[in-house]
Amino acid sequence: MRRLIEAARCTHWAIGAVVVLVAVLVVGCGRVGFDPRVGSDGGDTGIPDAAGDGAVPDASGDTGVLDASRDAGDAGDAGVDTGPPVDMILEPGWAFEVALDLSADFTYVAEDFLDGFWLDNMPTDFITLGVPFGDGVAVLVGRELLVYERSTGSVTHHDLTPAAPNTTGPDLPTDLVYAPPSLDGMDVPGIWLGSGSLGGGDGLFRFNADWDLVNVATPGNVSFIAPDVAAVVPDRSAAVTYFGLVSLTPSSGGISSLGGSKFIDGNMEDGTILADGRMLVVEGDITVTPMLTRIGIVDGATFTEVEGFVPGAQRLLRGDVGAYGFLGMAILHTGSLYGVTATGSSPPIAREPTANWQWSSAQVVSAGILGLPTRSILVLRANLDTSQLQLIRFWRLTA
Repeated sequence: MRRLIEAARCTHWAIGAVVVLVAVLVVGCGRVGFDPRVGSDGGDTGIPDAAGDGAVPDASGDTGVLDASRDAGDAGDAGVDTGPPVDMILEPGWAFEVALDLSADFTYVAEDFLDGFWLDNMPTDFITLGVPFGDGVAVLVGRELLVYERSTGSVTHHDLTPAAPNTTGPDLPTDLVYAPPSLDGMDVPGIWLGSGSLGGGDGLFRFNADWDLVNVATPGNVSFIAPDVAAVVPDRSAAVTYFGLVSLTPSSGGISSLGGSKFIDGNMEDGTILADGRMLVVEGDITVTPMLTRIGIVDGATFTEVEGFVPGAQRLLRGDVGAYGFLGMAILHTGSLYGVTATGSSPPIAREPTANWQWSSAQVVSAGILGLPTRSILVLRANLDTSQLQLIRFWRLTA
């Protein structure tokens, strides 16, 4: 609901219920590229090499772990030759590279869809793919889904634009999450899509294996999706679906029951379920400009702040962040990655040196997924001025 809330503040309309499902993420693939950057601890690039890391880079600097057709900066490839990636400011012991450049398949449009006011097509989310969707990654760009197929290096465009706003939707797609059969009643996994709208174009949608999109529920303004498949939330014997409420004034948070599901009160921008059944959430204050966000823990009906309000949108990482020693991890829209503890946030692990790039989504993937040689953090970023769209990769170097 990050961009929907901003739009709501400008046009003074009330936002309705926001869906928050909570799920175990089924991760699949992506791709690794070229020219990694490292922290100040030394000169190790972190690229697999003959010294014991695995694959050997070719003459272009490409490790070949994913596929050589779309690496940023490789001469003659199918993607846009953007040259060496902009340096990233990193904590010692971390490395960086551009994993996948989708700039050839993205053109930023500021006035892309009229829903009472103009909505742009800024990238909002991505999901790594697995069975039955093949081996690749899907990126949500406005009302379009870009599906990158790792085996061929090709990108397929799926237009999600409704014929008219406030009808069938999705007017403002917000989130992508795997839909496990145990939660949506289908025989095979699908992918849930959340959407917001000024009127009737919001709700919960589902992609099936051939990328057909159907509406499966009509709650107002789905902000984020996170399914509790393992039923770890206390006093729950089965997996449930969690919902959140977005209003124009921030609240103290808390969970209340409604029809067998649960609602998270307040301007909840993002959320994830912790292993102990509590929820780590991002709450927004949209009564000020720029919008402020803070991170807290919802435990029963209690909201406890762990990071005070900061300017700009934040989003929590999906996947297992435990190996990094944090309660959770988050990104700031302006381009920084940091850990979250029970008492606050860590100094940035990585941050952009300029304001050119905007970050919108991130997740942890295990070694082997996407052919990656080590556990990695993938981040979706876009430069709207130059219509560049990339997945970038961070990983921790070993001593």
